[in-house]
This record gives sequence, structure tokens and C-alpha cells, in this order.
Amino acid sequence: MISEATGFLASALVFITFTMKDVRLLRIMAIFSNIAFIAYGILSWLPPIFILHLLLLPLNLVRLMEIQTKPRVQGTS
Repeated sequence: MISEATGFLASALVFITFTMKDVRLLRIMAIFSNIAFIAYGILSWLPPIFILHLLLLPLNLVRLMEIQTKPRVQGTS
């Protein structure tokens, strides 16, 4: 039951990332979805899901840090 709910939460978070226009917010939501999918992969013992999101998590963290440290240009969106 908990693992199934975690899977649905993780899926919902991925869906939300597709609605994001701001790349910074997209990366933040992707990080939360990675964490949720890691939990789901562990709880349901789904190694492909667990490993994929374990690899995607640091990638999303690095990309978010790059966005945070990059100077913003005014007048662009």
C-alpha cells in the first residue's frame, strides 16, 4: 500500500515537471520525483527504477547548481 502510494506520488511529480516553464522549478520538481522514485524502487524492489533515479538525482542536482550560479540576464525569460 505505501509502496503503491509512493509510486503514484512519484508519477504525479514527473507529470508536474512537464507543466513547468521555469527550468529552475522544473529541476527542483525533478529532484523530488527522483527521491520519490528511489523510495518506490526500494519499497517495491524494482532495481531498474531505483538505479535510474539514483543516477538521475545527482544529474538534476548538478544542473540545478549550474542554474543557480549562472548570472541572470535581465529582460529575458
